[in-house]
Amino acid sequence: MKHYYDDVKGLGNVAVSRHAQARMADDGISQEVFERVLLNPIRPDIKDGMDVVWREREGLRIVILTDPTPNMGAVLVKTVYRVKPQANAVKSTR
Repeated sequence: MKHYYDDVKGLGNVAVSRHAQARMADDGISQEVFERVLLNPIRPDIKDGMDVVWREREGLRIVILTDPTPNMGAVLVKTVYRVKPQANAVKSTR
């Protein structure tokens, strides 16, 4: 599994934590799907606090620390997991 990406759109250099790599292996998330979400965002990143953003696509969420400690010149993918779509209320026509 690749653990470092240079010059990712909107993020710069990206390192993938061992935890994120293990989580992807445990959940059966392929390298291809992970890279599609990371490298080809279809929506803007979602800010979650001062130094956390998510990147989400195709039911997969990547949680990224934008200022990890220690800072080695790259943002850090902290974890990766599948998300289920939210339920939508549908008005009954009866």
